[in-house]
Amino acid sequence: MVRPKKLTRKELLNEPDEFISLTGRAVRFAIAQQTRLRYAGLALLALLALGTLFGWLSMRGEREAALLLEKTIVRHKSVLSGGTEEKAYGEVKADLDRLLADYPRTRAARAARLQYAAMAVAGSDLPTAIAQYDGALKALGDQAYYNSRVRRSLANVYARQGDLPAAVAQLEAVAADSEAPGKDEALFLLATLYAKLNQHEKSKEAFRKLATDFPESLYAAPAREGA
Repeated sequence: MVRPKKLTRKELLNEPDEFISLTGRAVRFAIAQQTRLRYAGLALLALLALGTLFGWLSMRGEREAALLLEKTIVRHKSVLSGGTEEKAYGEVKADLDRLLADYPRTRAARAARLQYAAMAVAGSDLPTAIAQYDGALKALGDQAYYNSRVRRSLANVYARQGDLPAAVAQLEAVAADSEAPGKDEALFLLATLYAKLNQHEKSKEAFRKLATDFPESLYAAPAREGA
């Protein structure tokens, strides 16, 4: 059996201590990781700071947009009290355009589009009203209640402009939506427009559906006569 070589004291002193070497590597690793963690922490703080900044800017934007919309509505009413719808609309149109350009993603901007469209209709600017109602539909997404109201308003504008097929398309979208409110009104208007387009069978079918599905509606009695 070969015995292991016995190291002299001098050799032992010159031999690197395994524990000390391992500890040294651990310390160096910890220092390196600490540096990385410090940078990671700074990055996280920066992201949090940006999130807070964006949130603050968003709230500030909402407040500014809401204030501008309120001022615009007050100004419109003030001009209207002593003038015409066309004059009042002309006075605030530039302010509404600026609000939508400067604060496009705010809740105030979504409300402003509907106000803008209504003022444009009253001011006889039907192309702008259509553009604003279209923009409102895109901004509202799948909110059935608001979509139904906007589409019915849009149908009325198209009808006033003489574009009956476009008006019918909006009302058909409301009638086809099982969750849409105001379907009785949509069916009544749809039946009326079908008749104007000489689509009499469709008109009678819309009247029958209205009378059957909404017997308590204000439109039910004339619908039964039309059916």
